[in-house]
Amino acid sequence: MGRMVLAHDHSSGGHRSKALMRKKSIPAGKSLLLQHDLDHQVVLSVTIYRADGVDDPSSSTICASDRIYRALVWVQPGKEYRTPFVRALPDPRWDGKCEIPLRTSFLGWGHLNVEVLRGSNDSEPGTSNGIASVSRARIPLPRKMNEQKEGRFGLVRNEGAGLVKAEGHIILSMKVKDR
Repeated sequence: MGRMVLAHDHSSGGHRSKALMRKKSIPAGKSLLLQHDLDHQVVLSVTIYRADGVDDPSSSTICASDRIYRALVWVQPGKEYRTPFVRALPDPRWDGKCEIPLRTSFLGWGHLNVEVLRGSNDSEPGTSNGIASVSRARIPLPRKMNEQKEGRFGLVRNEGAGLVKAEGHIILSMKVKDR
């Protein structure tokens, strides 16, 4: 099984509690429970197995046998993980695994964002780097520790002007666990 790599990290660094920054004193006999104590660091373990039906052979000027695909996943923008490019049509298989550090507060409302990208040896018309977004999904995170979510999740293709079209599926699993 392949390892996925962090694409880029634009994080801003450390985080300090507002209570500590205000330097208020704590009355005798009282304790201060910091948000940091409730919102601890966990890991989202993600395995991307494959995608199916993601790219119609007639949807590009690139010869179908020359198409390569990569999957990109993230919870927080700027901290994307990517699979290596693989050659396959129409069902790329990555079997890529990554562990995404996040805070437990994301479990109630966060999503795993998935994007399938197509590249080629030649430049894709309309792109600056030969890479085009083929489809994407936004999958709610598991809500509890050690809860696993796995299956076949629907992907959508951007058709321009705010229109999307259901096309293909991503097969993956994810589980939240302690670091």
